[in-house]
Amino acid sequence: ADGIFWMKYGDFLNEFSALSICRVRLGYFSCSFDISPAQPLAGQPLATCAAVLTLPEDFPSSAGVSLSMLQSEPAGDRAQPLFAGVGLQVFELSDSEPVHLATSAFAARREVSVDARVRPGGRYLVVASWRAGGASARGCRLCVYGPGIVRLTP
Repeated sequence: ADGIFWMKYGDFLNEFSALSICRVRLGYFSCSFDISPAQPLAGQPLATCAAVLTLPEDFPSSAGVSLSMLQSEPAGDRAQPLFAGVGLQVFELSDSEPVHLATSAFAARREVSVDARVRPGGRYLVVASWRAGGASARGCRLCVYGPGIVRLTP
């Protein structure tokens, strides 16, 4: 909800474990859905999940999109949440082979994001990765945000 409110800093620390700031731009659209890590193959360090990003032919040329992966809040101690190591990669799907466009930082934090330059009518593979072991990998929300209507499908 939009609005302004005031509270003491100590009260804020008692009530909230995270603060998210969203950059909103006039004429931008978002698309998102929940994803979960697949079981990693034996001996592999990462579990993955993929989605396809499709842009319409009338998408603004030379535009960029922002993709983010937001981990669910862990149960338990809100003051010391443990997040799995996560990361995103973006590949353009072409007739021959995928072309790597961008990679986010791979980090044990609640959200990772990456910006990618895209083209009208393009199709892109978005690969989300979780580090196997350590802090338990949990579901995430995968979101794309850009200057035109896009389709993001699992």
